[in-house]
Amino acid sequence: MFEELGGFFGWLLIGAFACTLLNYLVKFANKKWGKTISSNSSGKKTMKLLMTVFVRNHKFFGFLTAALLLTHFTIQFSRYGINLTGALAAILIISQVSLGIYATRAHKPRKGAWFVAHRLIAVLIIIGILLHLLAPYSLNRILLQPATSAVQSTETDTQSTVADRQLTRFTKDDLQT
Repeated sequence: MFEELGGFFGWLLIGAFACTLLNYLVKFANKKWGKTISSNSSGKKTMKLLMTVFVRNHKFFGFLTAALLLTHFTIQFSRYGINLTGALAAILIISQVSLGIYATRAHKPRKGAWFVAHRLIAVLIIIGILLHLLAPYSLNRILLQPATSAVQSTETDTQSTVADRQLTRFTKDDLQT
């Protein structure tokens, strides 16, 4: 059940992040096709609803993403340990939320280096999440793989090396005897 719970929070996290991205997409659609959409009464109501939900609540969805990230990380880390692709995506999400908090507290206008970075990090988060979903242990295999040299790989098995491999785990009681 614990496995499913971690996965469930992961998918909720993706959903919350998608809602934060809809802020940009709704604004883009309104800017590009706003006049065409507003000419139809149902289109105008729909656009107003989308703007109200996703633009007004952009900060809320960002905080929800961060909260779900912490929950997902806690569950998955306690079960599986560190996953580097997940850690990469998590660092990007935390950077993104931190940048959003900074801009809000400092009353920064929606332009400048921070705004470009905010949008660039969003693209990097998408890539990070895709990497985490499609190849979750790829970075673990690459970066945490023990280095073997040619000498180690051609070493002949002696009684001491076989015994060393067999004694990789022991308890405190084994030391006292």
